Amino acid sequence: MRGQTTIEFILVLVIMLVILATISMPTVERMEAAVTDTGHAIGLASAQQRLITTANELSLAGCGSQKTLTIYIDEDSLTPAKLCWNATHVWGKYFQLDGTTKALKDIAYAGNINFTASGLGSNYWKVAVKKTCATGTQGQIGDSYGAITC
Repeated sequence: MRGQTTIEFILVLVIMLVILATISMPTVERMEAAVTDTGHAIGLASAQQRLITTANELSLAGCGSQKTLTIYIDEDSLTPAKLCWNATHVWGKYFQLDGTTKALKDIAYAGNINFTASGLGSNYWKVAVKKTCATGTQGQIGDSYGAITC
């Protein structure tokens, strides 16, 4: 009689564990995907902020000032990611594990900055950030009579 009770108890316990695993495994997988997607977003936003901070620092420096950054973009074939820029903004896009594309907010940076990128391999990129000054432009203050040429 005791043996039958023990076997029944073990059988009920195994059934309960199977039901619990069936319910919890999809939840765990969704949570893992959410954590991975959040990690990609944070990594890309961090790289974006490094570019913006460097551009803003160099905007206060003299013409021709430059810095070179090594930036890691956490991506693979399932979750590609990209940082983009134009003359005024830096933004990013990345794929989530569910296949949807997400975009980072465009962040403006100070003008007269030039970004030049080259790949170093293994998701590492070298980005040269340089302050350029327009050639041939002049400005003046004072001498409202035009007697002095610059």
